[in-house]
Parts: sequence; C-alpha cells; structure tokens
Amino acid sequence: MITKGGIDAISRSLAMEYAPQGIRVNVVAPGVVDTPLHKNSPKEFLRTLSPLGQVSSAKDIAEAVFYLTRRARSPARCCMLMAARIWVGVM
Repeated sequence: MITKGGIDAISRSLAMEYAPQGIRVNVVAPGVVDTPLHKNSPKEFLRTLSPLGQVSSAKDIAEAVFYLTRRARSPARCCMLMAARIWVGVM
C-alpha cells in the first residue's frame, strides 16, 4: 500500500526521469468511492472523509481515466487525478 503523497512523489519522479524519451506518467488516486465495499457505510460519514464533502462514483473515476487517455497530446508530462478532481501539473 502507498499513500497519495507517495504516489504523487513517485509519479513526479518517474515523469521527470522518462520525459526525455516522450513517456508520460498519469496517475489516478481517488478518495472515497461509492462501491459495494461501502454499501453498509453511512454516506454522511463517508462524506466527512473528503475535504470537499463528496463521495466519488465509479463513473467519476472512469471519466477521469478517459480524460487522461484523451490527453495524449497534452504538453503536461505528469497528470495526477485526486479524488476525481483533476490536477494537472506541467513538468
């Protein structure tokens, strides 16, 4: 298991290492996602785990991945999507 901070650090490092070869690094690091795993969890409690008070859906995550696959010509070398809210860093 790795934290989001660890994912952020390793993705930035990999992006910088492989950028000269034209290789892009993309990461999806969702927060709480409404899945069958959380079917018995109170939704209000799950919302407290997110700074924005929102629980992502599987569709939100799929759309984030789709966004990254469509950004093949983006100047960004490293894209990290956190909690289905897009953060794009140019490296």
